[in-house]
Amino acid sequence: MLSKIKSFIDNHVLLTNMLLSGTLGVAGDGISQLALEKRKISDFDCSRSIRFFVVPCFYVAPVLVKFFPLLNKVSGSDKTKPLKMIILEQLCFAPIFSSTVFISFRVSSGFSFTEGYESLKREFIEMYKTSLQLWPLIQLINYYIIPSHYRVFITQLAALGRNIFISYKLNKDVEKHNSEKN
Repeated sequence: MLSKIKSFIDNHVLLTNMLLSGTLGVAGDGISQLALEKRKISDFDCSRSIRFFVVPCFYVAPVLVKFFPLLNKVSGSDKTKPLKMIILEQLCFAPIFSSTVFISFRVSSGFSFTEGYESLKREFIEMYKTSLQLWPLIQLINYYIIPSHYRVFITQLAALGRNIFISYKLNKDVEKHNSEKN
């Protein structure tokens, strides 16, 4: 049974990572709504959970599925290559990618692109500093131990906690944004 699952994952890397990323996005949002925000099931915001499926599934996973093999082409010894990968990822890729994910969530929540961009400008430094406290360690483990076609899954699994926080924070900002519009 395990060999069949591994074979499916190996043969359907993009599809598997899209579904897992979307599912973990929904899980993070669900935990945020039910545990942090203490919403009742009747008050559960399904459209918000759909956004937390769509963005990770159709944007985050496909980008990461292409990025990790590209990043894996960095030269270096077994000891130095992962460190080079982390530096390259955190200094070049992460700021741009995180910004586009942030804006994608904002726009899908009803912000205009300009409003999403202005929100990003206000929050980017804090977001990036927080990211630098978490991701280098996770990616160090990911790059030293995990085969490249499993890295999106490991990254998204590690991102579950971040998804809970992002869902909570973005929703607070969305509620404020919507009340200011009305």
